[in-house]
Amino acid sequence: MKEFTIVGATVKNVEFLVGGSEVSEAGLLGQNLLERFDVEYDLATGSIRLFHTDDCEHTLLAYWLKPDQAYSSMHIDRIDPANPHTVGVAYINGQKIRVAFDTGASTSLLSAKAAARAGIKPDTAGVVDAGYSGGLGRGMVKTYIAPVASFKIGDGEEIKNTKLRMADIDLSHADMLLGADFFVSHRIFVANKEHILFLSYNGGPVFNLSKNAGATTAASSEEKPDGHEGGVQPANSATVSSKDAAEIARRGSALAARRDFAPALADLSEAIELSPNEPEYRFQRANT
Repeated sequence: MKEFTIVGATVKNVEFLVGGSEVSEAGLLGQNLLERFDVEYDLATGSIRLFHTDDCEHTLLAYWLKPDQAYSSMHIDRIDPANPHTVGVAYINGQKIRVAFDTGASTSLLSAKAAARAGIKPDTAGVVDAGYSGGLGRGMVKTYIAPVASFKIGDGEEIKNTKLRMADIDLSHADMLLGADFFVSHRIFVANKEHILFLSYNGGPVFNLSKNAGATTAASSEEKPDGHEGGVQPANSATVSSKDAAEIARRGSALAARRDFAPALADLSEAIELSPNEPEYRFQRANT
């Protein structure tokens, strides 16, 4: 594409891969576009924001933080055409792993090889079968849900006594994908230019641990993470204006992604009442 315009920003000479029918919407925006910006992921309110920053090497770019609100920061790999992924370091049971932040993955997924290094295998006590999972293409992999004593990321966040989804997958660039479930439970600023990532915890389940990731039943209480350290309170739903149908619909969509279906349906119904001629809100509610 000689020119590609998104939210008022025009980017020149962007390459798109064309083909396949697995993408249900118009397409996917990949790192070859996103790496040209610093990107904020505020999926709890259904928003992604693109930034151009200058001289911010020693700046706290998590601008939304309130006084004394906990956050975590971490260095990420330098991005280039050969290494386009957002990758940093995390720890499972004290074992160092490389994690890739990927909103295109609906659920977070740990490779079996990395899990084994942390002392976790399919026959380890407490590990249960979680069905099959797939992405683009027709390939499917068998997944398991495993108990983990500690998941630590960045310099300020640790989740104790939680569970992770794992599978026998080969990720060339990382040991674990942090997917949309992780993004919805956090507010994240990826400073590609500065090679640093900031995140704060919104509250609620960090990982989607349903045995069928695409199921439409709400997560059970055993699927909620225990021992989350950081002290951040859940996002306040009152921050969204009750008169803005688009924002309410985005919030409803985000709640549905977190499997909070009752408030998601309430938000989408309110958006329909405020803007009855917008078919997208009805479509979103039907999918929920």
